[in-house]
Amino acid sequence: EILRVTGVQTCALPISNSSMAGIGIDPEGADTNAAYFHYLLASAWRSEESTKPLNASSWLESWAIQRCGRYSANAVKAWRLLGETVYAHSSKQNYEHHMAYCPTTMPQGSGWDKQHGSERPSWYSLTTLHEAWGALLDAAEDCEASAGFVFDLVDVGREFLSVSPCNSRYDALIAASTVAAVQEANASVAEFMLDLDKLLATSDGFLLGRWVAEAREVAAAS
Repeated sequence: EILRVTGVQTCALPISNSSMAGIGIDPEGADTNAAYFHYLLASAWRSEESTKPLNASSWLESWAIQRCGRYSANAVKAWRLLGETVYAHSSKQNYEHHMAYCPTTMPQGSGWDKQHGSERPSWYSLTTLHEAWGALLDAAEDCEASAGFVFDLVDVGREFLSVSPCNSRYDALIAASTVAAVQEANASVAEFMLDLDKLLATSDGFLLGRWVAEAREVAAAS
């Protein structure tokens, strides 16, 4: 069973001759990537006889059904494509403690962007990621409108928008060399930011108010 207690995710399962055995992780921001952490914790319970790692493709298919609430060919397709893109292993992947996405990046040569730059994945196709988002949108007609499914729908859209149209508009702003070009590019970036904000506002998982409310509850109880 996956247990979540005060921000710590643990996985525990009773075994013979022991009261309990399990593993635990104390991550920062685990709520942002449920599939990864569930896969990680499930892998710990592989039988001793099993010499092969947990099959990621099969696991993602079962995860798609779980998040949907029922079988949906569109949901399964979406997660299969996600397995080929954002969850695909590649030596080109850049593992940073914090990723610098376009909406929060700075002009090159200063501060954060000088060290990290705007995230521009080269190990998967953005067209395929866009297709995965489209499949999730189609799956909305089949799936239960649970908080988990809505989060996935928004999260995949946020990922695509942050590494595709945002970067192209950001590049146009940096490259602008006339007042008219700067104004046009700036308006395009502002339009994108408003669209992204509207998307994120549709899921509690991306709203600051949820964290503020939880912090107040903890403060009141202590």
